[in-house]
Amino acid sequence: MPQGSALGPILYTLYTATPGDIVRKHGLQSPLYADDCQIYVSFKPGLNEESAALWKMEACAKAIYASVACNMLKLNRDNTGFLVIHAKHRPRPPIFDIEIACDRVVPNGSARNIGVMFNDVMNHEHQVQNICKLAFFHIRNLSKTRKCLTQKDTETLVHAFVTSKLDNCNSLLAELSQYLLDKVQRVQNAAARLVSCTREYDQIKPVLKELHWLPVKQRIVFKI
Repeated sequence: MPQGSALGPILYTLYTATPGDIVRKHGLQSPLYADDCQIYVSFKPGLNEESAALWKMEACAKAIYASVACNMLKLNRDNTGFLVIHAKHRPRPPIFDIEIACDRVVPNGSARNIGVMFNDVMNHEHQVQNICKLAFFHIRNLSKTRKCLTQKDTETLVHAFVTSKLDNCNSLLAELSQYLLDKVQRVQNAAARLVSCTREYDQIKPVLKELHWLPVKQRIVFKI
């Protein structure tokens, strides 16, 4: 549909209302953000519970696929996957594949949901890895032009490209293990050294205090 058209919001609502009705009809739940839809069902460990949950998901996916085809739309198979979430101290439920859009789909180890990476034990390790990777990428790029920038300009760029990633959905990181929390803290330390031109082996706490930056653990608690 044309973006910015007067009928756009109405047509979009009509298209997205049908999948929601199908999900509710099958007794499942489905949070929807724009055209990004997730369908989920909870079950207790046990063969009967797992089989019933899998049947519900497959039946719901089949009905949505038929509805999409009737409206001359195409289900994006490349962006479709599923994740089996379980407690870390319990064995993974024996669910090996699911039928979606006439294809057998194997479970993923992680999935992206509105910019946040979830894994099957919900320890946010993939999210931390993604944050650190992107943040250090921008820190390396900014370090190449640091001599041409003032401290104020560098701090502005660091907040735009680095610390914004630390703050995005950071309430999810409140219960991080100390190992993962230390990884996020190293990102902030590297950003502070870049802004203040501090050497690698100098104490970082006075630098954070001078910049009025809270440590990562306090930033998470404060944002909550």
